[in-house]
Amino acid sequence: MALSYKRAKANLITPPSKSTIKTKPRNLIERIRDYADDILRFFYDFKVPFDNNFSERDIRMMKVKQKISGCFRSWDGAKFFARTRSFIVTARKQNVNVFKALRNLFMDNSITFQLTSTLPC
Repeated sequence: MALSYKRAKANLITPPSKSTIKTKPRNLIERIRDYADDILRFFYDFKVPFDNNFSERDIRMMKVKQKISGCFRSWDGAKFFARTRSFIVTARKQNVNVFKALRNLFMDNSITFQLTSTLPC
């Protein structure tokens, strides 16, 4: 009885064998294998950019604002800034004049953005 207890306890403490540990290169290879269609989509679908610079540019203004002022003074101020930036970025991406879009927004003239994406949400 005592011997099997010690053996069971030893199995709980021992680290996994080398064959079960996955290294970073192995994880990368498996991820590329599993998501190859998504990773290489820009090869056959020319509407897909091959980098994520648009996303990085969208975030950059928020980080610059945070860096200059240190933080937002209130949660409401952060939400207002994010909502305003989102509106401006969307107008630019849809080739709508930003000043006209903001004027229409505040003058209560509704403007709709015609989304160009054909991908489902």
